[in-house]
Amino acid sequence: MRKLILIGICVSVLLLAASAAFAAVLDSKEAETMTLGPDTSVNMLGNAVRLDVNGEWVEWVDGGVDGGDSVVATARGISGNATRVGLGLQVNGVSTGSNQFVAAGTETNEDLIWSGLTLEDADEIRFVGKELASGERILVDVARVEGIEPTRIDITDAPYSAVSGSGDDTGDIEAAMGDAGVGEVVYIPAGTWHVHNVNIPSNTEVEVEASATIKHFGSANGQLFSMQGVQNTSFAENIYVRGVNGRFTVDLYDSGGENTGFRVRSVQNFAIENVDFINKNDATGAAENTMATPNVIRPDISFLPFDTSKLGGEWEHAHNGLINNAHAVDSTYGWGLVQMTGGEDIHFQDISSEGGVTLRLENFEQNVTTVSGITADNVTGENCKSPLTLQAHNANNGTVSVTDLTSLSCSFGVNLAWDSAFPTAGFTDVDIDGVDVNDGTTAQNRLDGDSWEVGDSQSCVEADANLPWEANVTLTNIDCGGLPNNNWPQ
Repeated sequence: MRKLILIGICVSVLLLAASAAFAAVLDSKEAETMTLGPDTSVNMLGNAVRLDVNGEWVEWVDGGVDGGDSVVATARGISGNATRVGLGLQVNGVSTGSNQFVAAGTETNEDLIWSGLTLEDADEIRFVGKELASGERILVDVARVEGIEPTRIDITDAPYSAVSGSGDDTGDIEAAMGDAGVGEVVYIPAGTWHVHNVNIPSNTEVEVEASATIKHFGSANGQLFSMQGVQNTSFAENIYVRGVNGRFTVDLYDSGGENTGFRVRSVQNFAIENVDFINKNDATGAAENTMATPNVIRPDISFLPFDTSKLGGEWEHAHNGLINNAHAVDSTYGWGLVQMTGGEDIHFQDISSEGGVTLRLENFEQNVTTVSGITADNVTGENCKSPLTLQAHNANNGTVSVTDLTSLSCSFGVNLAWDSAFPTAGFTDVDIDGVDVNDGTTAQNRLDGDSWEVGDSQSCVEADANLPWEANVTLTNIDCGGLPNNNWPQ
């Protein structure tokens, strides 16, 4: 077991622990094993732990795959001036040098790379803050050990021999997934591939080329990809789907309206990264500006629990996951990129939706489990209902933390809702920090029933009157752009 000692990494992000592509990934999901260097303490800033003392460090233990030849840390610097700060790397107590980068304001994350290493199992890896003057700090989000290149199983190779644009590719892709072993990934190359309900098995990693497009096959409603175990029997685990060399495309435009890109159910340890979704929001006639087919009336990523039972003491919904660099366009009012009706310990990073709702945390009235341990950073909605909607219905949910939320010509910046039929339902702790709301004239505003119209932005924070869990909500650093709040604060 490699001992990974990291500085300041306590962001609520889960990545590909023990996946084939990386020797190890380090993140705060293993925070219970972290310790700091002498005379230091964990300093939080938003969703990241900060380094603001030279020599500060933090450690934990992570298994991962043996070996590696490089280390990557994703970090940014903050300072009142355009000065340079450094992040150093030590392996078994020996310095391998430091990377410098500018710290002026909150900068965009940079990938700092240490290459040419020979890393083995049980090596101690430590990051150290360098050249930090008073008022300067480094925010470290995540790091990984690289160097084990997976073997690719290409769906176009024999015996699968999938052909772009030729028909149903579901069987070929599922066969490749079934054949993939340890250290192997399924590769979907450039082309147009048609699938329906690809059931991704445990311990599967899928790489999709950026120039690939995935479309729906057939007339049946459902999902293109499914991550789930066997109901009341087992969880799926360790499933990772990511675009390589950029974002791949899931095109739902002509899917018939009631299909989702990914249905995520009883799975533990998963990621969906680097993907664009194309929806349909231009139906004419009776369906124009309505939540009705042929407009797409499902979320692109649907977190849907099996039922209200628990399996081994755990809800049968998604646990320990990451949605990263995922974006939707042409979304219908009320739908959009993500709806979560149940899930826990899941991080959303760099997500957006043009139309609909980017991140919708809304339990079902039936088939309900809880939403808890949800974190999100850099959430954007444009020409939409709202970038963020929270609605408990019939569930007593846990914690939600969102940072850096942007609303561009949406009806609401933040939408806090409740169902009067369930007055005790809610969230125990909601922390929203850094909200930038921009007024506009292309918002999606609801009318009666399931119809809506394009119009002016309505409010910055939109809350239902007498929100039972209002006292559990903290909103800080909000720029409403001249828009009023509605029923907030209460």
